[in-house]
Amino acid sequence: MVEYAFYLPVPEKAQAQHNYVIFPRGSALAALSRTPASDVEPLVFTVPATAPKAGAIAGPSATAAAAVSDTYGSLFDWALTTHLRNAGNKTTSIVSADPKIFHSQTRQAHRPSEQAVHVRAFRGSKDGYLFFLPTGILWGYKKPLLFLPLDRIAAFSYTSVLQRTFNIVVEVDAGSGEDKEEIEFGMLDQEDYGGIDETYVRRHGLQDRSMADRRKAKRELAENGPRKKAGEPGEPGADGEEAPADDGLTELQRAEQQLQDDEDDLEEDYDPGSDGESDGDGASDDEDEDEGDEDDEDDEDDEGDEAESA
Repeated sequence: MVEYAFYLPVPEKAQAQHNYVIFPRGSALAALSRTPASDVEPLVFTVPATAPKAGAIAGPSATAAAAVSDTYGSLFDWALTTHLRNAGNKTTSIVSADPKIFHSQTRQAHRPSEQAVHVRAFRGSKDGYLFFLPTGILWGYKKPLLFLPLDRIAAFSYTSVLQRTFNIVVEVDAGSGEDKEEIEFGMLDQEDYGGIDETYVRRHGLQDRSMADRRKAKRELAENGPRKKAGEPGEPGADGEEAPADDGLTELQRAEQQLQDDEDDLEEDYDPGSDGESDGDGASDDEDEDEGDEDDEDDEDDEGDEAESA
């Protein structure tokens, strides 16, 4: 099943061309060392910016295809989208680069009047291009292709910032658990530093750990659905435990609050008068003192009677 699909310009071509980049499920991060290897690889094919020639479209869907064949791009968009929907994939859409989200400050030598939506970079010794897209960062077109979805990016930083070039390091959530992997792209043009940092990194909060946690939580919710080990908040679930209330607190804050509540309960149950109770027949110390006083008075009376008789 197709997980990601892109329609992107081919850099450094005098005539405009576009690549369709198709990532089957599990192949976007397959190039990372901590990600399980995928049995399938990303697919790339190129289409010109022109319209198909007359009579080039045939088959049962020729009439419908001809209606959307102003360019090869529009034709393939229709064909791929139709195929995805017929296959039951209603969530994947074809993503294009948007100059409003990111465009390079470096003028293209081949088409100088057109804004470039990519930057040149190196991954190790391989040169290629980075596309800063609405859904993530794509590295192409040298193999292995790599797509870093926004909801997989845990951190973003800059290294080796020099007068003419700089590097970026992207920390990626490589899979289940706490596995993270850093990927470095080097030798980016210094002219693109401001555009990458201000219009893309800051806009998407890629340097903000709390935002990364939110993106991760949102992704896990989409992949696994709401966690319902217990039922609705306040109701017992399948394991007999009460579901946690959606109170906006973290697990640590909720545990601290529970500890404070338990301490308050202990203080309420404590009865300071209980320590003065005796273990005898229930008579209080005051009653014992009264009885002692009466005995003393009787003794004094007896002594007075003896003195009078003498």
